[in-house]
Amino acid sequence: MSRKLCNLQRIVVAAPKYIERHGVPVTLQGLDRHDCLLWQPPMDHLNRWPFMIGGQRQDILVRGGFCSSDRTSLFQMCVAGVGIMRLAEHLALPAIRSEVLVPLLVDDQATDDTAIHVLFMPERRLVPRVRAFVDYLSQVFRTPPWEADAGTR
Repeated sequence: MSRKLCNLQRIVVAAPKYIERHGVPVTLQGLDRHDCLLWQPPMDHLNRWPFMIGGQRQDILVRGGFCSSDRTSLFQMCVAGVGIMRLAEHLALPAIRSEVLVPLLVDDQATDDTAIHVLFMPERRLVPRVRAFVDYLSQVFRTPPWEADAGTR
């Protein structure tokens, strides 16, 4: 069984150090001249970044010199200024607020259809402690913590 807790978007970002050296991609075509941080299989589907072009959603296959299957490595390389990354908002928004990363191509980005779910074993009657935990998570993620933090900074 699963219960949706919240939507999860991804945001194209780069470190100020990267932007100083390579500039900002002003158009989607300009993105092709930049180093993007890439996912290795089986996550390589995330190397197709969705954008809105002429009112239509199009996935752009990005290129780059650094590839990993570890999100922490990709995040650290992005913060170090190695390349541009499409980063999940729970990591991107706090980094943007603290000016560690800068959002790019904001007006062109398409929304994701991904979400965070809680999964639990199906039972005829849900065990009270499992129900309490699922209810707690539902409350916590009603306003995701990375969005709630925006009001405290």
